[in-house]
Amino acid sequence: MFFEGSEKKLEIVVSPEVGSLREWPQSRWVELVQAAQAQILSSIKSSDCEAFLLSESSLFVWKDRITMITCGCTTLIKAAEKFISWVSSENIQACIYERKNEYHPHLQKSNVFEDFEDLQKLGDFECFRYGNADEHHLYIANMLKPYEPSQGDTTLELLMYDLAPEVQQVLGTPNQKIEKVREMISVEGVFPDFVVDDFLFEPYGYSLNALKGECYYTIHVTPQEEGSYVSFETNFPEKEDYAHLVQEVIKRFQPRTFDVVTFTETDLPMQDFEGFINLNTTTGSIQSGYGVTYSSFVKPPRNINKPFSIQSRELL
Repeated sequence: MFFEGSEKKLEIVVSPEVGSLREWPQSRWVELVQAAQAQILSSIKSSDCEAFLLSESSLFVWKDRITMITCGCTTLIKAAEKFISWVSSENIQACIYERKNEYHPHLQKSNVFEDFEDLQKLGDFECFRYGNADEHHLYIANMLKPYEPSQGDTTLELLMYDLAPEVQQVLGTPNQKIEKVREMISVEGVFPDFVVDDFLFEPYGYSLNALKGECYYTIHVTPQEEGSYVSFETNFPEKEDYAHLVQEVIKRFQPRTFDVVTFTETDLPMQDFEGFINLNTTTGSIQSGYGVTYSSFVKPPRNINKPFSIQSRELL
């Protein structure tokens, strides 16, 4: 059965008048996640953040902001509507909504243009496409409010496709042992001293949240051959190490193609990665104060591929 790994993402920063989001009852977060048609599986806390592992990706809550990521056929736009109705648009300092191109967009409950129309009912938004329409690309909708990110406010997103067969075998084995998956991913050396919460889905699929203070990283794996996908994201503030982080992560998952997305308070130079061709880089600033760079990379073709057999309408 096909599962859409490509994700939608929502980040909202609230004004001090709202108070601390960390003091909201858990029932609020349950309701928010249900609006996106997902469920909370577990949670962990640090001194600055609470991370919820979801049936479809993750929710992170800080004192003044949330980051929510959902995959599959979730309706993240409905969660955005609910959250903004709770705090009102006047108390939103920044709101950014992302939607990656999907393998099978016709299976989604809305398209990006319908989502954008719904956002416009909540406030004044602008929407951009990063990347070429006939290749991997990313849509970003941004509330038109002036916002100045704090120093070190950076985010790295790494979106990986078409994993190596040996990686798919580990991740795509039905009822795999979670210890085997942890051993293969093994990013503790890159991110020491993080508290980790992970979950292995049946028959396959894997999610991980990790926290240390206000920093997080998260990994979500959809290993099916007809649409293998892994996302990695972190707000680890060391921009100088981003190229190293990307190399370390792609070394573990060995994708044929991957996209890098960065949100930074200052411009970040474009990176090249050994063994990959940069197909496209799009960069530009949004009114929320972030410089956004989107780059797509692919390995040069070395093999003649066989056609993929379609066994069911679920794979169309």
